[in-house]
Amino acid sequence: MGSLQSLFSEPAHFQLYSNNLEEILSKHCEYLEDKDRSLNAIEAFSEDKTFIPIESIQPGFGYTISAFWLRCYVDNNTNANIDFLLEIAYPQLDDIRYYNSISRSGTDEIRLGDTYPFLQRNFQYRNFVLPIQVKSNSTKQIYLRITSTGALNIPLNIWSYETFLEKVVTEQLLFGLFLGIAIVMILYKSFLYTLFHELHYLYYVLFLIGWVFIVSTLTGLSFQYLWPNSIWWGNYNFPIMIFFTSVWALLFTRAILDTKSKNFILDRILNSLVYVNAFLISIPFILDYVISIRIALVLAFLQMILILATAIFIHEKGNRSSTYFITAWSGFLLGLLVYQMHSFSWIPQVHIISWSVHIGASFEIILFSFALADRINQIRIEKVAAQEEVIKMQKDALQSFKTNQKQKEHIISINQELKIAREIHQAILPKSIPNIPGLKIHVHYTPMAEIGGDLYEFIEEESTGNLGILVSDVAGHGIPAAQIASMIKAIFTFHKKWMNKPDRLLKEMNLTLIEANNNQLVTASYIYIDKKNKKILYANSGHPPLLIYRKGKKIVESYYPEGKILGWMQESNNKLDTISFQEGDSIFIYTDGITEVRKNSNEIWGEDNFKNFILEHSHLDKDKFTEKLMSTLKNYSNLKQGFEDDLTLLIIELLPNA
Repeated sequence: MGSLQSLFSEPAHFQLYSNNLEEILSKHCEYLEDKDRSLNAIEAFSEDKTFIPIESIQPGFGYTISAFWLRCYVDNNTNANIDFLLEIAYPQLDDIRYYNSISRSGTDEIRLGDTYPFLQRNFQYRNFVLPIQVKSNSTKQIYLRITSTGALNIPLNIWSYETFLEKVVTEQLLFGLFLGIAIVMILYKSFLYTLFHELHYLYYVLFLIGWVFIVSTLTGLSFQYLWPNSIWWGNYNFPIMIFFTSVWALLFTRAILDTKSKNFILDRILNSLVYVNAFLISIPFILDYVISIRIALVLAFLQMILILATAIFIHEKGNRSSTYFITAWSGFLLGLLVYQMHSFSWIPQVHIISWSVHIGASFEIILFSFALADRINQIRIEKVAAQEEVIKMQKDALQSFKTNQKQKEHIISINQELKIAREIHQAILPKSIPNIPGLKIHVHYTPMAEIGGDLYEFIEEESTGNLGILVSDVAGHGIPAAQIASMIKAIFTFHKKWMNKPDRLLKEMNLTLIEANNNQLVTASYIYIDKKNKKILYANSGHPPLLIYRKGKKIVESYYPEGKILGWMQESNNKLDTISFQEGDSIFIYTDGITEVRKNSNEIWGEDNFKNFILEHSHLDKDKFTEKLMSTLKNYSNLKQGFEDDLTLLIIELLPNA
């Protein structure tokens, strides 16, 4: 390049003295900004162009569309040739052009960048590496042109081959440590999810997978090992994975902090952002990289602040898991904040900054695991508390029975106990029917004996005005059935946080009943009425089917989703039915005492007769409808006194203009 001496002015020179090199070249270089990318090499390095000395140790120019021309002079003052490697230590750069020679007749250039296939590189390494030789007692001119649609950072380092190899070995060890921690956590939490089916684990695993991809892209590892020939995906996977990871980070936050029960407004905001990020995953397929990455980074940063603020707020409410969560998220946020400040050239890059994301992520991964373990432990403690509450109720009831037995003679005592037990059972039934605008509710209950085993209960959702209804039937009658009915009410009340998820509610009730170890079987039917959307969410555990009279079609439809009887097996396998509900329709929830009324040992009234009865008498007022139904069942059974089982019937009508 001797012909260039007359063309270009010289920048400050970097002096070589030996083959053992580990130096920062950037601080010895100068740059020229080409704002419209219009210059060629001859024009850029001509004498009339003014280059600016690089003041920072590692130069960064933020997000810009300009092209940057760099020149550096390296002097070899020894009597031997010196070979070294020039590393451009930022793998996100799009286009790097190294000019091996420049003359008026043309240029000899080498092109690198993530817009070129990875296998095109001379060195198969995550960063960009150029082999350079400086002959003895001579000067080597280094000329570069660099452009990028992302953050334009240009850290230039000089390495001898030996020191570079040592650097790579150390990096591989650190990368291996980070990825090893992440992979172990992914596999371990995946195993726990398959074992316990807790969504907390699934959210954590998917968040962790997304974060590993983000870090691998930032460090160039994914382009090197996963998609070396996929240039488009190598660039655009970065904003896509940011949106993907944000979805699971938000869901994990809601689950681990239990925001739904702690603060409804914050929970709705986080849930809305889940849908926003899910939609934005498609943005990189529509818009260019510059817009996509800026949207992704700004939204991710705001969401991280929101998540941290939410954790702090929940911590004030007494959530223990939030302590781990705040510490983990703060470390992660600090590492990412340092990295992003460097990307925008707000702080210079030093060696520790390049590892800030990994350090923060490793810190976060470990502490999030602690937070998750603590949250699951809290859930188990709550289940134990529910069992203890049930046991206490049983002990109190038994103690009450024993006390009454000592007060009167045997026959009088038994009658008194039956009376008290009936009062207990009556006490657990709702004192009044909820007055829900748009709904009309009718209840009929006829116990077979002095004490029945049927139970019905309502839960109103204050924030929405929606209604949950449970109807259950305990096997047997009398005092034992009343005790179990009381226990079922306590279990249902304890798990009412799942009121809008009928299948989950019945699963949790089943587990608590089994853990109470009373060997009692219970059928149950639960519906959640979403008035606004006119939907019914329905789950069933061995209970008679749900019947709906469709006024517009003049038909009765039957719904019977899968679900095992409560107290039978650990896995109740409850499924969820989502049913539309129109004005004028009527829902019928009942116990089998209605459909199993017997005419003789071989004949029962049955579901079909009940459906036909509904069709024939749907025009009646519900009080008259129930009166007619009881009369029909008595005539069918020919029983003079009562029935052979408890009869419970709930009818819910959706009024016009609801």
